[in-house]
Amino acid sequence: MTNKHIIMLGPSKGSKGGISSVIQLYDDIGLFEKFNISFKSTFNDKSKLAKITSFVSTFIYLLIKLIRRDVSLVHIHTASRTSFFRKSLFLWLSFIFRTPVIMHIHSGEFLEFYAEVSTVKQKYIKCTLMHAKKIILLTEGWKSKFSGIIKDEKKLTVLANPVDSNLFKKTSSKKTNADKKSVVNLLFLGKVCEKKGIYDLIKAIKKVSDNNIKIQLYYGGHGEIESVKHLAKSLDIENIIHYLGWVTNSNKIQAYQNADIFILPSYHEGQPMTILEAMAAGCTIISTTVGGIPETVINNKEALLYKAGNINALANYIAQLASIPQIRLRLADAAMTRLNNSFSSDILYKNLKEIYHDTTNRQ
Repeated sequence: MTNKHIIMLGPSKGSKGGISSVIQLYDDIGLFEKFNISFKSTFNDKSKLAKITSFVSTFIYLLIKLIRRDVSLVHIHTASRTSFFRKSLFLWLSFIFRTPVIMHIHSGEFLEFYAEVSTVKQKYIKCTLMHAKKIILLTEGWKSKFSGIIKDEKKLTVLANPVDSNLFKKTSSKKTNADKKSVVNLLFLGKVCEKKGIYDLIKAIKKVSDNNIKIQLYYGGHGEIESVKHLAKSLDIENIIHYLGWVTNSNKIQAYQNADIFILPSYHEGQPMTILEAMAAGCTIISTTVGGIPETVINNKEALLYKAGNINALANYIAQLASIPQIRLRLADAAMTRLNNSFSSDILYKNLKEIYHDTTNRQ
């Protein structure tokens, strides 16, 4: 790499969502310093004014840096829909100044987004992506699916999300006290909405609770909180459903460490940071077979996965894991091993270094 900066663009590190968590992790494990990265926020969810100010100020910042030839490449983190169209303007600005761009796509709904827009917008999306030097996807499965949009497969590369396992030390009490627990703690973290499967989870918990299996659900995030509380009350299980608020930093680590089972019943995902964090914290995982989840944890070996929307299957998995601690521990231990072998910060550094080198040497 040269002395020029890599400009990394994405939502502010304090914003809600998985992309912000990834960017924060890059900073925490020292990648900004190692690669001479200057991060600038294109989105801030604090207010409408903050959103506009963040976008405009970063656009002007990038323009000035490009004019001064201070930029070796631009690394853009994007989701789909409005996020993509907004971020595409930074790609075209960089293209004008012949500066290579990496588009790092995180959204598990990107292909659905592409399929549902007009032909004109599809052409714009495809043209934009074709002008990126590299397109980073989260799993090999995604890469194969994107080949239908991007014919030049040399542009496509895979970079799995990492996790700093040092932040989520597995507590020995999970293993020591597993057989003695009278109540099993479940955890959900993420946007509280239908697409994340939160209503399926509440209904599944009702089924499990009716069979006299003692469980408690703790859930954190933003979204349809009152609707979830109303559903829990209507099912007469509000006493075992606990809202944690928006969970960050030490509170998030504590939430994982208090949990026995982490559940993500989502209908759309890329490679969820919450799954990786749960692996690092020693939680047993129940999730769905969507997006990159089946490539992150192997069903029946490192987690229990089911088809999104199958509430009976979700209830059966919760009941099984709550009743048989040996299965919980076996799955959690296997997931921890996979995490250390495939999703460590050292692996991320090595792979990202290769991507940056390749991008700046293909001009």
